[in-house]
This record gives sequence, structure tokens and C-alpha cells, in this order.
Amino acid sequence: MQIIKTVNHQEIQQQITLDQNYEQIIQQFQPEVIMAEHENENHQVLQLAVQHWAGYGLYFPKLNQLDQKFLQAQFPKVFLLKTDDPNIAQFEQYGQVVFNSEEYQQEVKSLLYFEAF
Repeated sequence: MQIIKTVNHQEIQQQITLDQNYEQIIQQFQPEVIMAEHENENHQVLQLAVQHWAGYGLYFPKLNQLDQKFLQAQFPKVFLLKTDDPNIAQFEQYGQVVFNSEEYQQEVKSLLYFEAF
């Protein structure tokens, strides 16, 4: 996963993995955005984003594997989905849906400048 923040109008990113002490790293880094880069990171990214009041991106998430109360939390979010995902309409109710990796990365980083949260 990537954690991202801005300092003096500059974007700072840090790559972390689930085998690291990621909670401590996130606590110290204080990200504005957390982005999943693999499907197995989605649950943790969602939980950490809500816990740390951060925007987030989920990577090919499965709706039935996510905590619905966390999805409903009012944080800016981006979902990378496959074009044939049967839950596109439901994900659109929670946040922005994109269909390719490049757009996903751009849109998640744009959450840094989302003024409503």
C-alpha cells in the first residue's frame, strides 16, 4: 500500500507492506490518503483510512468482503473495478469508480486536494 500526504504543497509518498509495522508507520507519517495496490490490502486500507481520517483507494475490491459501515463513512474514496463487476452501481453510491490502474493512481492522489474532508 502507499500512504500519501502533502507538506509545503509537495506530495510525499511512502510504500509500506502488511508485513511491516504499518500501524506505527501510519501513525507517525499521518497520511491524508491511503491507497491499496493489491486486493489483499483492501480490508486494512479501509479500516486504517477510517481510523486515521484519510481518503482512500481500494484495488479491485469485493463488496461482500468489506465492512459496510466503513464504506458508508464520509471520506473521499476511489474504487478500481473491472468493467464487468456486478457491483459497480453500489460502489458508485459510496465513491468514485474507475476502470484502469493509471486513472486509479491519479484519482487517488487527487484526493489530497479534496477540500470537503
